[in-house]
Amino acid sequence: MAELIQSQKPSLQPLLDETQGEPLVQTSCSSRSASPEKKRDTNTQKLHISWWLELSALVLSLASLGALVALLYISDGQPVSTWAGLSPSAIVSILAGTSKASLAFVISTCLSQGKWNWAGRFVGPLIDFDRFDAASRGAWGSIRLLRSMIRHPHWASVGAFTVIVLLAYEPFIQAILTLKDVSVVLDNTNYNQLSAIELDSNGPSETGPVIGRSSILDFGYWDVQTSPGVRQIPFRGPDGKEMVFTPEDGLSTAEDMGLTASFWNGFSSLVTPRNLWPAFSCASGNCSWAPFKSLAICSKCIDLSEHAVRTSGNYTFPQQWGLPGGWKLQKNETLPEVSNKDFYVNQDLFGKRLVAWTRHEIPELGLDLTNYDGKRKCGSGNVVCPDTYLSVTFTTNPGHTINFRNSSTVFLTIQYLQANKSWRQNETTWQDTKVTTQECGLCFCVNEYETSLEQGVFKESVVNSWTNKTANSHSGSSNVMEYRQYLNNTLDLFPYHANLTDLQLFVPDERNKGLVKETFNITDPSIVVLFKTIRRGLQAVDRYDAPGWNGTETFIYPSFGVNRPPGILFGLGESENVSVSVEKVALSLTKWMRDRELTSSPEHGKATVMTVITRVRWEFLIFPAVTHLLGVVFAVVSIWETNSLKRPAWKSSMLAALSHAPDGELREKLREAATPDDIQEVGRKTKVIMEYQDGRSRLTSKEEIE
Repeated sequence: MAELIQSQKPSLQPLLDETQGEPLVQTSCSSRSASPEKKRDTNTQKLHISWWLELSALVLSLASLGALVALLYISDGQPVSTWAGLSPSAIVSILAGTSKASLAFVISTCLSQGKWNWAGRFVGPLIDFDRFDAASRGAWGSIRLLRSMIRHPHWASVGAFTVIVLLAYEPFIQAILTLKDVSVVLDNTNYNQLSAIELDSNGPSETGPVIGRSSILDFGYWDVQTSPGVRQIPFRGPDGKEMVFTPEDGLSTAEDMGLTASFWNGFSSLVTPRNLWPAFSCASGNCSWAPFKSLAICSKCIDLSEHAVRTSGNYTFPQQWGLPGGWKLQKNETLPEVSNKDFYVNQDLFGKRLVAWTRHEIPELGLDLTNYDGKRKCGSGNVVCPDTYLSVTFTTNPGHTINFRNSSTVFLTIQYLQANKSWRQNETTWQDTKVTTQECGLCFCVNEYETSLEQGVFKESVVNSWTNKTANSHSGSSNVMEYRQYLNNTLDLFPYHANLTDLQLFVPDERNKGLVKETFNITDPSIVVLFKTIRRGLQAVDRYDAPGWNGTETFIYPSFGVNRPPGILFGLGESENVSVSVEKVALSLTKWMRDRELTSSPEHGKATVMTVITRVRWEFLIFPAVTHLLGVVFAVVSIWETNSLKRPAWKSSMLAALSHAPDGELREKLREAATPDDIQEVGRKTKVIMEYQDGRSRLTSKEEIE
């Protein structure tokens, strides 16, 4: 027994002096009673058992990535509001973090195991062993390991590379999900619910979004009381033959306040086109309507500058005047040459022998605008002055126009001469002032509209317009058509009346092959009441016995003096642009026509709401998927290599590293290194390999690089 104890002492003494960490490992691995075959079986069993945590982490990483892809597929295009609790972005972050952390753990462990496999198979610098260990701790150590792989390429570089690119894993995952605002069409049920919440009262909620359109203009009525005496109006027919027109007697029409209000509203300077939108109902604030057609009033203004003539001269005032009566003209004396000839507004110029004047005239229309030369005569608050800013005529007869003679649907034409505002603002003299002249027509028409409401902003544009009158519409008894032709096909028979059929407009097929021919009617009572409203607006004010408009009169503005202009003239005169005022009248009348049918026959549209949906950018998933694939391949190969080498899976165990510490001369060199740089230098110059002797392994120096 003493001999046995004595013989064992030499073998234990080196472990106490030089390799203090090895007995823990060697005592469990170097049992002399175990055979080599049993030892290998034990190591293999331990190898399989030791990787269970890494394999579980690998499965968890793959499962997290799979769940992430499934979540992205399900949530793509779905409204964010459908997710209660955690949002898709939060869940994606959790799954991505789990997948990355699990994969990073597996790669780190495999890199730690890689230093043992590397040292056991190759002779290399001791620094490589350190770099493997550093690579298992993060990206900087992986960069150091890749430097070693340049010298001696090895598949472990895949793991080091994967650790580095894992830094961009989560940013790419976060870039996959985006939020996008999209329009979603509401069905009737959802629209009704929204309409109830918004308390939309413009129209019945069950109809969905609606907007006014006019398919027929039918308002007003008249009462005909035939008198015993029948009047006959002689006229000359188309062939010059004498013909007779027999009008209706005792015609009485009713007022329409909606028509009157819309007509006057158009001439107001406070009204803008934005105030003249048609009535609509849209609870969501975002609605659209397919292109639709509606009866409307159209306006068109044409420049008459080529018809205008400019003349000038001098005027000599009469020598006598008196009250009442004003002017007392003698032989060869005339009234003032200016547009406003009223005695009271010209009296301040009495005593002047010669006064220069300039006239702008359209001879074909008998229309002129004439003022005294020089600066304006009307001062602030001065109403006794002869200045005229606007001269205008109105006609309902196309034959009295220049550009609308062939129109069968025009009902009012406005011809005017207007002084530039520079004269009204006393910036120019009259003889140097520019004058605008135009002829504007208002007519019945059919418009095709494209309409939408976006974020509460109404947008509507006219894409097509037609003024085609159906042949033989708006006709009556014998000789009525001939009489209307005699009157240049006017729609206005005033002061006479006749029972006529509806005025019918149509949309021709040749305009658009995709449109079905449609017709739109305007009843004759509607036309008669419209003309009555126009006449009311052209009747002189401030006189209860003022005569009605005769259709040929010229009006001026401001018309200071005894005779005041009619109401319409105030609207046109205060406007700096008459053509814009005429357009507003057309829009106002059109709004009234369309609003009348909002509840009876509106145009139905579709409502949309803006909702936020999840949009998946699948291209950003390529990088995480490839990174994951590289990590899985590296882990599988690393585990397979460890298993094929039949080595224990020491991984990052510090105890295992201590148990395999070098001894002898290499150990002394490492101890003598005073600084980290010196230790690194020893590691670069010393080549080592893992040697196995008597069931024990140890890093052993093979050579020293000078």
